[in-house]
Amino acid sequence: MQTKIIENKIYEQAQGIKATLDMAYQERQDTLDKILNLKNEQANIYQKIAVIYLKESPENGDFQVQNIIKQLQGLYSDLNSKLSKLEKQTNQYQQQLTNTLAKLDELTTQKVLQLESDPDYVSSFNRFIIEQESLEKVNNDYEICQKEFSKKLAEYSKNSYYNYLIKRNYGEDNYKGRWVFRNLDESLAEFVHFNENYKNQKILESLMKESQLKYDNQKKLYDFALKQKNNKEQLVENSLKLPQLKTELAKIEHDLDKAECQKQEAYNTLNDTQSGQSVQFKKLSSKLAKLLENQSIKKLEQLTLQTKSKEDDILLKKIPELDKQIKKLEQRIPHFQQSIGNLEDIFIRFNQTLNLFRQNNIPSSFYEYKISSNTLNNLLNNLIENGDSPEKIVMELLARRVLRNNTTSSSTDSGWSMSSSSSSSSSRRSSRSSSSWSSSSNRTSSTSSSSSSSSSSGSGNSYSSSSSSGGGGYRTTDSF
Repeated sequence: MQTKIIENKIYEQAQGIKATLDMAYQERQDTLDKILNLKNEQANIYQKIAVIYLKESPENGDFQVQNIIKQLQGLYSDLNSKLSKLEKQTNQYQQQLTNTLAKLDELTTQKVLQLESDPDYVSSFNRFIIEQESLEKVNNDYEICQKEFSKKLAEYSKNSYYNYLIKRNYGEDNYKGRWVFRNLDESLAEFVHFNENYKNQKILESLMKESQLKYDNQKKLYDFALKQKNNKEQLVENSLKLPQLKTELAKIEHDLDKAECQKQEAYNTLNDTQSGQSVQFKKLSSKLAKLLENQSIKKLEQLTLQTKSKEDDILLKKIPELDKQIKKLEQRIPHFQQSIGNLEDIFIRFNQTLNLFRQNNIPSSFYEYKISSNTLNNLLNNLIENGDSPEKIVMELLARRVLRNNTTSSSTDSGWSMSSSSSSSSSRRSSRSSSSWSSSSNRTSSTSSSSSSSSSSGSGNSYSSSSSSGGGGYRTTDSF
């Protein structure tokens, strides 16, 4: 049998073991996942029972359970107290707002009466109205002019010939150019009617400036009239202390809005707590759920009977069934662990066997093995069933090695090397065949039948022997 066939056989069996090992890994993980899901389902049931119990909060003789109920009742009391306080506070702010608005209306009426009785204010107010109306009219005219003139001026900027003459200062006092260019410029100016268009452009620009100036002047008159009017009003407001009152009003409105928001938040928290949705309620229900998990079924039955709801009674019946399923699955875990450990050990031994076999077949093309498929299968099965060491299997294979095209049945010089990757478990198993090995230092025999030597090093063990009569000799790969 060729070396490659033996290697492939070992590799295929190793891969078969690995596939079985992967399946065992997956089956163990699936079982662990099922256990986790069942425990989560069980925890959810305890949580639901705790929520139902806390919502009703019946009288209970259990100190720990009653303590959680008291915490919930304390939470309700705090929220109701906070809500009542905020309600009272908002009512106070609302009353302050009403009083301040009434006072503001009263002082505003006094302000109007004082201003109407002041001839200077009446005169400045009338001037303001006049200037305001004038500004509105001028502003309308200004916007129309700006829009219309800007549109017409944009047409001039689109004509490239016309703009060329503008850039050359054609028609201006600083226009310069030789007679040839002057003649060309004059011809181009006649073509685009430059003189007429240039005059129109200047008129439009002048009208735009005039419109802008008129608007600016009217705006100044309006601003002056507005300032005079506001100064008169500000004097009266200051005398009546209206600015301080407006500041006070703004503060009251801010405080009222803040109190209203706080009240709404407290109201929402109270509603959420009563419905079991608030963060505080969930913390207490989780605390109670963990407490219930450590109670016996009999004790839980007593607790659920104290509530009016039937839902917790139905949920409680599911817990024993889930317990049975969990325990049944947990009992399978040790079996998985043992199987996986055995498969891992076998897989390692197959890999070590393959590596040792390859190391001792250099060059592999020189050798073949006098071994049948059944014998090879039996040898490899010893790795699985009998726990034989990789060294023993490789030794038995090397004992059947012959040179290719050699008609004799005896083996020629063959090499043996033991890889340092052998595990400690394999080394222990190899002790079963220790009679085939020697750990002493170099020694030599003069007999013609056999000679053997062995040596040990810090990185691994090497063994070698040779037989002149062809009786299964081994030597290190260093001798090749």
